[in-house]
Amino acid sequence: MRVAVAVAFRRARLQHVYSVLRGKDLETGKVTATRRQEQFNRLAQAHTKVLDLTSWHEFFQCVTAAGFRSRKMITSDNALLYSYTIWLIGRHDFGLPVDELRPVIARWFFMAHTTGRYSNSPESQMEFDLGRIGSLLPGDGRAFTAELDRIITANFTGDYWDISLPNRLDTSSSRSPVLFAYQAALNILDAEMLFGDQRIRDLLDPSVQPAKAVGRDNLFHRKALAGMGITDRRQVNAIANMAYVTWPADELPNTDAPRDYWPRITYAMDPKVLERQVRWHALPVGWEQLDYFTFLERRRRLIAKVVREAFETLTGERPVYVPTTPADMIAAGESQGTEFKASARWNVHTREADKSLRHNIVKAVCGFLNGEGGNLYVGVADDGTVLGIENDLTTLEVDQADRDNSARPQRSDLYSIE
Repeated sequence: MRVAVAVAFRRARLQHVYSVLRGKDLETGKVTATRRQEQFNRLAQAHTKVLDLTSWHEFFQCVTAAGFRSRKMITSDNALLYSYTIWLIGRHDFGLPVDELRPVIARWFFMAHTTGRYSNSPESQMEFDLGRIGSLLPGDGRAFTAELDRIITANFTGDYWDISLPNRLDTSSSRSPVLFAYQAALNILDAEMLFGDQRIRDLLDPSVQPAKAVGRDNLFHRKALAGMGITDRRQVNAIANMAYVTWPADELPNTDAPRDYWPRITYAMDPKVLERQVRWHALPVGWEQLDYFTFLERRRRLIAKVVREAFETLTGERPVYVPTTPADMIAAGESQGTEFKASARWNVHTREADKSLRHNIVKAVCGFLNGEGGNLYVGVADDGTVLGIENDLTTLEVDQADRDNSARPQRSDLYSIE
Protein backbone atom coordinates (compact mmCIF):
# COMPACT_ATOMS: atom_id res chain seq x y z
CA MET A 1 0.00 0.00 0.00
CA ARG A 2 2.80 2.41 0.90
CA VAL A 3 4.52 1.89 -2.45
CA ALA A 4 1.27 2.01 -4.43
CA VAL A 5 0.24 5.31 -2.87
CA ALA A 6 3.65 6.80 -3.61
CA VAL A 7 3.55 5.62 -7.23
CA ALA A 8 -0.05 6.71 -7.82
CA PHE A 9 -0.18 10.03 -5.98
CA ARG A 10 3.48 10.94 -5.27
CA ARG A 11 2.67 10.93 -1.58
CA ALA A 12 4.60 9.17 1.16
CA ARG A 13 2.45 10.08 4.16
CA LEU A 14 -0.25 7.45 4.56
CA GLN A 15 -2.38 9.98 6.44
CA HIS A 16 -3.24 11.44 3.03
CA VAL A 17 -4.71 8.17 1.73
CA TYR A 18 -8.16 8.56 3.26
CA SER A 19 -8.51 12.11 1.94
CA VAL A 20 -7.30 11.13 -1.51
CA LEU A 21 -9.69 8.19 -1.81
CA ARG A 22 -12.59 10.34 -0.64
CA GLY A 23 -11.99 12.35 -3.78
CA LYS A 24 -10.36 15.30 -2.06
CA ASP A 25 -8.04 17.55 -4.01
CA LEU A 26 -5.11 18.01 -1.62
CA GLU A 27 -4.31 21.40 -3.16
CA THR A 28 -7.80 22.96 -3.09
CA GLY A 29 -9.49 20.81 -0.44
CA LYS A 30 -12.51 20.24 -2.70
CA VAL A 31 -14.20 16.79 -2.65
CA THR A 32 -16.01 15.42 -5.71
CA ALA A 33 -17.42 12.02 -6.70
CA THR A 34 -15.69 12.23 -10.08
CA ARG A 35 -12.31 12.75 -8.48
CA ARG A 36 -13.02 9.91 -6.06
CA GLN A 37 -13.45 7.45 -8.90
CA GLU A 38 -10.38 8.82 -10.67
CA GLN A 39 -8.30 8.35 -7.53
CA PHE A 40 -9.45 4.75 -7.08
CA ASN A 41 -8.60 4.03 -10.70
CA ARG A 42 -5.11 5.50 -10.27
CA LEU A 43 -4.56 3.43 -7.13
CA ALA A 44 -5.71 0.26 -8.92
CA GLN A 45 -3.31 0.90 -11.80
CA ALA A 46 -0.48 1.52 -9.34
CA HIS A 47 -1.26 -1.72 -7.49
CA THR A 48 -0.97 -3.63 -10.74
CA LYS A 49 2.52 -2.21 -11.26
CA VAL A 50 3.61 -2.73 -7.65
CA LEU A 51 2.45 -6.36 -7.46
CA ASP A 52 3.95 -7.36 -10.80
CA LEU A 53 6.41 -10.11 -9.85
CA THR A 54 8.53 -9.41 -12.91
CA SER A 55 9.05 -5.84 -11.71
CA TRP A 56 9.79 -7.02 -8.18
CA HIS A 57 12.43 -9.51 -9.36
CA GLU A 58 13.98 -6.98 -11.73
CA PHE A 59 14.20 -4.53 -8.84
CA PHE A 60 15.92 -7.14 -6.70
CA GLN A 61 18.58 -7.45 -9.34
CA CYS A 62 19.41 -3.83 -8.47
CA VAL A 63 19.70 -4.73 -4.77
CA THR A 64 21.91 -7.70 -5.64
CA ALA A 65 24.05 -5.52 -7.90
CA ALA A 66 24.55 -3.23 -4.88
CA GLY A 67 26.10 -6.18 -3.03
CA PHE A 68 23.12 -7.00 -0.81
CA ARG A 69 22.68 -10.72 -1.40
CA SER A 70 20.78 -11.72 1.73
CA ARG A 71 17.73 -10.47 3.59
CA LYS A 72 19.86 -10.52 6.74
CA MET A 73 21.95 -7.69 5.32
CA ILE A 74 19.01 -5.30 5.08
CA THR A 75 18.28 -3.36 8.26
CA SER A 76 15.80 -0.87 6.77
CA ASP A 77 12.56 -2.00 5.17
CA ASN A 78 11.84 1.62 4.30
CA ALA A 79 15.03 1.83 2.23
CA LEU A 80 13.92 -1.27 0.35
CA LEU A 81 10.32 -0.15 -0.27
CA TYR A 82 11.11 3.43 -1.17
CA SER A 83 13.88 2.34 -3.53
CA TYR A 84 11.36 0.03 -5.20
CA THR A 85 9.04 3.03 -5.50
CA ILE A 86 11.71 5.03 -7.29
CA TRP A 87 12.49 2.04 -9.53
CA LEU A 88 8.81 1.81 -10.57
CA ILE A 89 8.63 5.54 -11.28
CA GLY A 90 11.80 5.39 -13.37
CA ARG A 91 10.55 2.35 -15.27
CA HIS A 92 6.97 3.45 -15.98
CA ASP A 93 6.96 7.25 -15.86
CA PHE A 94 10.38 7.91 -17.33
CA GLY A 95 10.54 4.90 -19.63
CA LEU A 96 14.02 3.77 -18.62
CA PRO A 97 15.02 0.29 -19.82
CA VAL A 98 15.79 -2.23 -17.10
CA ASP A 99 19.51 -2.34 -17.97
CA GLU A 100 19.85 1.43 -17.69
CA LEU A 101 17.80 1.62 -14.51
CA ARG A 102 19.66 -1.13 -12.67
CA PRO A 103 22.97 0.69 -11.93
CA VAL A 104 21.39 3.96 -10.79
CA ILE A 105 18.92 2.18 -8.47
CA ALA A 106 21.79 0.04 -7.16
CA ARG A 107 23.66 3.24 -6.31
CA TRP A 108 20.54 4.78 -4.77
CA PHE A 109 19.80 1.78 -2.55
CA PHE A 110 23.44 1.54 -1.45
CA MET A 111 23.35 5.22 -0.45
CA ALA A 112 19.91 5.15 1.18
CA HIS A 113 20.61 2.02 3.23
CA THR A 114 24.14 2.98 4.28
CA THR A 115 23.31 6.55 5.33
CA GLY A 116 19.99 5.68 6.96
CA ARG A 117 18.17 8.06 4.64
CA TYR A 118 14.75 6.65 5.55
CA SER A 119 15.43 5.86 9.21
CA ASN A 120 14.44 9.20 10.74
CA SER A 121 11.21 10.85 9.53
CA PRO A 122 11.06 8.46 6.54
CA GLU A 123 7.77 9.78 5.16
CA SER A 124 8.99 13.38 5.16
CA GLN A 125 12.24 12.35 3.49
CA MET A 126 10.41 10.38 0.81
CA GLU A 127 7.98 13.25 0.21
CA PHE A 128 11.02 15.41 -0.48
CA ASP A 129 12.50 12.83 -2.88
CA LEU A 130 9.19 12.44 -4.68
CA GLY A 131 9.00 16.21 -5.01
CA ARG A 132 12.44 16.34 -6.60
CA ILE A 133 11.46 13.66 -9.10
CA GLY A 134 8.05 15.23 -9.67
CA SER A 135 9.65 18.46 -10.85
CA LEU A 136 11.14 16.64 -13.86
CA LEU A 137 9.51 16.27 -17.26
CA PRO A 138 7.88 12.82 -17.61
CA GLY A 139 9.73 10.61 -20.03
CA ASP A 140 13.07 12.38 -19.59
CA GLY A 141 15.06 9.38 -18.37
CA ARG A 142 18.36 11.19 -18.54
CA ALA A 143 17.10 13.93 -16.21
CA PHE A 144 15.71 11.29 -13.83
CA THR A 145 19.07 9.52 -13.62
CA ALA A 146 20.96 12.79 -13.23
CA GLU A 147 18.69 13.93 -10.40
CA LEU A 148 19.16 10.70 -8.44
CA ASP A 149 22.92 10.86 -8.91
CA ARG A 150 22.90 14.48 -7.79
CA ILE A 151 21.25 13.50 -4.50
CA ILE A 152 23.59 10.53 -4.08
CA THR A 153 26.66 12.72 -4.59
CA ALA A 154 25.36 15.29 -2.11
CA ASN A 155 25.17 12.53 0.53
CA PHE A 156 28.31 10.61 -0.37
CA THR A 157 30.68 13.57 -0.16
CA GLY A 158 34.41 13.39 0.35
CA ASP A 159 33.85 14.26 4.02
CA TYR A 160 31.40 11.38 4.36
CA TRP A 161 33.96 8.87 3.12
CA ASP A 162 36.87 10.35 5.07
CA ILE A 163 35.19 11.38 8.33
CA SER A 164 31.57 10.31 8.82
CA LEU A 165 31.86 6.69 7.67
CA PRO A 166 34.99 5.90 9.75
CA ASN A 167 33.24 7.44 12.77
CA ARG A 168 30.12 5.35 12.19
CA LEU A 169 32.29 2.23 12.03
CA ASP A 170 33.32 2.88 15.64
CA THR A 171 30.77 0.40 16.99
CA SER A 172 30.42 -3.26 17.85
CA SER A 173 26.86 -3.65 16.57
CA SER A 174 26.42 -6.73 14.39
CA ARG A 175 23.35 -5.12 12.77
CA SER A 176 24.93 -1.81 11.81
CA PRO A 177 24.10 -0.53 8.29
CA VAL A 178 27.74 0.47 7.80
CA LEU A 179 28.88 -3.07 8.61
CA PHE A 180 26.56 -4.40 5.92
CA ALA A 181 27.84 -1.69 3.57
CA TYR A 182 31.31 -3.14 4.07
CA GLN A 183 30.00 -6.66 3.53
CA ALA A 184 28.19 -5.49 0.37
CA ALA A 185 31.45 -3.88 -0.78
CA LEU A 186 33.28 -7.18 -0.38
CA ASN A 187 30.53 -8.86 -2.40
CA ILE A 188 30.82 -6.27 -5.17
CA LEU A 189 34.60 -6.69 -5.25
CA ASP A 190 34.21 -10.49 -5.27
CA ALA A 191 36.51 -10.71 -2.27
CA GLU A 192 37.74 -13.91 -0.69
CA MET A 193 37.67 -14.80 2.97
CA LEU A 194 40.90 -13.87 4.73
CA PHE A 195 43.31 -16.84 4.63
CA GLY A 196 40.93 -18.76 2.36
CA ASP A 197 39.72 -19.04 -1.23
CA GLN A 198 35.95 -19.08 -0.68
CA ARG A 199 34.15 -16.00 -1.93
CA ILE A 200 32.20 -14.10 0.70
CA ARG A 201 29.34 -13.56 -1.74
CA ASP A 202 28.89 -17.32 -2.15
CA LEU A 203 28.18 -17.71 1.56
CA LEU A 204 25.25 -15.32 1.22
CA ASP A 205 23.70 -16.59 -2.02
CA PRO A 206 20.25 -17.94 -1.07
CA SER A 207 19.92 -19.65 -4.45
CA VAL A 208 22.88 -21.88 -3.61
CA GLN A 209 22.22 -22.65 0.03
CA PRO A 210 20.24 -21.21 2.93
CA ALA A 211 21.67 -17.84 3.89
CA LYS A 212 23.85 -18.00 6.98
CA ALA A 213 26.01 -15.59 8.85
CA VAL A 214 29.42 -15.01 7.33
CA GLY A 215 32.26 -16.18 9.54
CA ARG A 216 33.36 -12.99 11.31
CA ASP A 217 36.02 -13.44 13.95
CA ASN A 218 38.37 -11.36 16.09
CA LEU A 219 41.72 -10.42 14.63
CA PHE A 220 42.96 -9.61 18.14
CA HIS A 221 41.72 -12.59 20.16
CA ARG A 222 39.81 -11.73 23.30
CA LYS A 223 42.34 -13.60 25.46
CA ALA A 224 45.21 -11.69 23.87
CA LEU A 225 43.34 -8.45 24.58
CA ALA A 226 42.66 -9.51 28.15
CA GLY A 227 46.40 -9.86 28.57
CA MET A 228 46.63 -6.18 27.57
CA GLY A 229 43.98 -5.25 30.12
CA ILE A 230 41.25 -4.77 27.50
CA THR A 231 38.09 -6.64 28.48
CA ASP A 232 35.26 -4.26 27.58
CA ARG A 233 32.95 -6.20 25.27
CA ARG A 234 32.34 -3.26 22.95
CA GLN A 235 36.06 -2.74 22.46
CA VAL A 236 36.80 -6.45 22.02
CA ASN A 237 34.02 -6.92 19.43
CA ALA A 238 34.51 -3.62 17.61
CA ILE A 239 33.73 -3.82 13.90
CA ALA A 240 37.34 -2.92 13.14
CA ASN A 241 38.53 -5.96 15.13
CA MET A 242 36.32 -8.37 13.19
CA ALA A 243 37.18 -9.91 9.84
CA TYR A 244 35.61 -12.40 7.46
CA VAL A 245 38.19 -15.09 8.03
CA THR A 246 38.78 -18.79 7.38
CA TRP A 247 41.29 -20.01 9.94
CA PRO A 248 43.61 -22.84 8.94
CA ALA A 249 42.66 -26.03 10.79
CA ASP A 250 45.76 -26.01 12.97
CA GLU A 251 45.10 -22.38 13.99
CA LEU A 252 41.57 -22.85 15.30
CA PRO A 253 42.53 -23.43 18.95
CA ASN A 254 45.16 -20.69 19.00
CA THR A 255 44.66 -17.50 21.00
CA ASP A 256 47.97 -15.90 20.05
CA ALA A 257 48.42 -12.19 19.44
CA PRO A 258 48.56 -11.11 15.75
CA ARG A 259 52.32 -10.48 15.91
CA ASP A 260 52.71 -14.23 16.60
CA TYR A 261 50.15 -15.87 14.30
CA TRP A 262 50.28 -13.47 11.30
CA PRO A 263 53.80 -14.34 10.07
CA ARG A 264 53.16 -18.01 10.79
CA ILE A 265 50.01 -18.17 8.64
CA THR A 266 51.09 -15.87 5.81
CA TYR A 267 54.56 -17.35 5.34
CA ALA A 268 53.39 -19.90 2.77
CA MET A 269 50.71 -17.75 1.08
CA ASP A 270 51.02 -16.58 -2.52
CA PRO A 271 52.24 -12.94 -2.27
CA LYS A 272 49.66 -11.74 -4.83
CA VAL A 273 46.82 -13.45 -2.96
CA LEU A 274 48.05 -12.00 0.32
CA GLU A 275 48.33 -8.52 -1.18
CA ARG A 276 44.74 -8.42 -2.39
CA GLN A 277 43.38 -9.96 0.81
CA VAL A 278 45.20 -7.38 2.88
CA ARG A 279 43.64 -4.66 0.71
CA TRP A 280 40.11 -6.11 0.76
CA HIS A 281 40.18 -6.77 4.49
CA ALA A 282 41.55 -3.29 5.18
CA LEU A 283 44.62 -4.31 7.17
CA PRO A 284 47.05 -1.44 7.83
CA VAL A 285 50.72 -1.91 7.03
CA GLY A 286 52.38 -3.63 9.98
CA TRP A 287 49.01 -3.93 11.70
CA GLU A 288 50.06 -6.96 13.74
CA GLN A 289 52.62 -4.80 15.58
CA LEU A 290 50.35 -1.82 16.23
CA ASP A 291 48.86 -0.71 19.50
CA TYR A 292 45.28 -2.06 19.58
CA PHE A 293 43.48 1.28 19.54
CA THR A 294 45.78 2.65 16.85
CA PHE A 295 44.97 -0.45 14.81
CA LEU A 296 41.21 0.11 15.21
CA GLU A 297 41.43 3.74 14.12
CA ARG A 298 43.55 2.99 11.05
CA ARG A 299 41.49 0.00 10.00
CA ARG A 300 38.23 1.98 10.19
CA ARG A 301 39.66 4.45 7.69
CA LEU A 302 40.76 1.63 5.39
CA ILE A 303 37.37 -0.08 5.62
CA ALA A 304 35.75 3.19 4.55
CA LYS A 305 38.11 3.28 1.54
CA VAL A 306 37.11 -0.27 0.55
CA VAL A 307 33.42 0.68 0.76
CA ARG A 308 34.06 3.75 -1.36
CA GLU A 309 36.04 1.77 -3.93
CA ALA A 310 33.23 -0.77 -4.26
CA PHE A 311 30.54 1.90 -4.53
CA GLU A 312 32.47 3.68 -7.25
CA THR A 313 32.47 0.49 -9.33
CA LEU A 314 28.68 0.84 -9.49
CA THR A 315 29.18 4.02 -11.52
CA GLY A 316 31.32 2.17 -14.05
CA GLU A 317 34.28 4.44 -13.35
CA ARG A 318 36.39 5.93 -10.57
CA PRO A 319 35.11 9.51 -10.38
CA VAL A 320 37.17 12.25 -8.78
CA TYR A 321 35.25 13.56 -5.78
CA VAL A 322 35.19 17.32 -5.55
CA PRO A 323 34.07 19.29 -2.51
CA THR A 324 30.29 19.53 -2.46
CA THR A 325 29.05 23.12 -2.55
CA PRO A 326 26.44 24.50 -0.13
CA ALA A 327 24.04 24.74 -3.09
CA ASP A 328 24.43 21.00 -3.70
CA MET A 329 23.78 20.19 -0.06
CA ILE A 330 20.71 22.41 0.08
CA ALA A 331 19.35 20.92 -3.15
CA ALA A 332 19.64 17.43 -1.62
CA GLY A 333 17.42 18.50 1.30
CA GLU A 334 17.52 17.78 5.02
CA SER A 335 18.77 14.39 6.13
CA GLN A 336 20.41 12.70 9.09
CA GLY A 337 23.55 14.75 8.44
CA THR A 338 22.06 18.00 7.11
CA GLU A 339 19.75 20.41 8.90
CA PHE A 340 18.26 23.77 7.94
CA LYS A 341 17.40 26.64 10.27
CA ALA A 342 15.53 29.66 8.94
CA SER A 343 17.33 31.99 11.35
CA ALA A 344 19.40 32.12 14.51
CA ARG A 345 18.06 35.26 16.21
CA TRP A 346 15.27 36.66 14.04
CA ASN A 347 11.72 35.29 14.28
CA VAL A 348 10.46 35.04 10.70
CA HIS A 349 6.83 34.91 11.91
CA THR A 350 6.75 37.83 14.33
CA ARG A 351 9.32 39.76 12.28
CA GLU A 352 11.34 40.76 15.31
CA ALA A 353 14.41 39.64 17.27
CA ASP A 354 13.95 36.50 19.35
CA LYS A 355 16.97 35.45 21.39
CA SER A 356 15.33 32.16 22.38
CA LEU A 357 15.98 30.91 18.84
CA ARG A 358 19.67 30.65 19.71
CA HIS A 359 18.84 27.59 21.81
CA ASN A 360 17.63 25.81 18.67
CA ILE A 361 21.01 26.37 17.06
CA VAL A 362 22.85 25.09 20.14
CA LYS A 363 20.62 22.00 20.28
CA ALA A 364 21.25 21.25 16.62
CA VAL A 365 25.02 21.55 17.07
CA CYS A 366 24.93 19.38 20.20
CA GLY A 367 22.88 16.80 18.34
CA PHE A 368 25.53 16.56 15.63
CA LEU A 369 28.33 16.44 18.21
CA ASN A 370 26.59 13.61 20.08
CA GLY A 371 26.01 11.75 16.81
CA GLU A 372 28.10 11.44 13.70
CA GLY A 373 28.57 15.11 12.83
CA GLY A 374 26.79 16.97 10.09
CA ASN A 375 26.09 20.25 8.35
CA LEU A 376 23.92 23.03 9.81
CA TYR A 377 22.77 25.78 7.46
CA VAL A 378 21.43 28.98 9.01
CA GLY A 379 19.29 31.14 6.76
CA VAL A 380 17.62 28.27 4.91
CA ALA A 381 13.97 27.28 5.23
CA ASP A 382 12.84 23.66 5.68
CA ASP A 383 11.94 23.42 1.99
CA GLY A 384 15.45 24.54 0.94
CA THR A 385 14.57 28.16 0.17
CA VAL A 386 17.54 30.42 0.95
CA LEU A 387 16.23 33.20 3.21
CA GLY A 388 19.54 34.82 4.05
CA ILE A 389 20.82 36.11 7.38
CA GLU A 390 20.50 39.85 6.92
CA ASN A 391 17.81 40.08 9.61
CA ASP A 392 19.96 38.04 11.98
CA LEU A 393 22.86 40.41 11.43
CA THR A 394 20.73 43.42 12.44
CA THR A 395 20.24 41.88 15.90
CA LEU A 396 23.96 41.62 16.66
CA GLU A 397 25.18 44.01 19.33
CA VAL A 398 28.18 45.29 17.34
CA ASP A 399 28.66 48.39 15.27
CA GLN A 400 28.12 48.35 11.53
CA ALA A 401 31.84 48.39 10.66
CA ASP A 402 32.57 45.28 12.74
CA ARG A 403 29.51 43.54 11.30
CA ASP A 404 30.59 44.31 7.74
CA ASN A 405 34.15 43.13 8.39
CA SER A 406 33.03 39.85 9.96
CA ALA A 407 30.62 39.11 7.13
CA ARG A 408 32.78 40.24 4.20
CA PRO A 409 34.83 36.99 3.66
CA GLN A 410 31.69 34.92 3.15
CA ARG A 411 28.44 35.17 1.23
CA SER A 412 25.98 37.33 3.09
CA ASP A 413 23.02 35.11 2.31
CA LEU A 414 24.26 31.76 3.64
CA TYR A 415 26.51 30.34 6.35
CA SER A 416 27.48 26.70 6.84
CA ILE A 417 28.55 25.33 10.18
CA GLU A 418 30.37 22.00 9.86
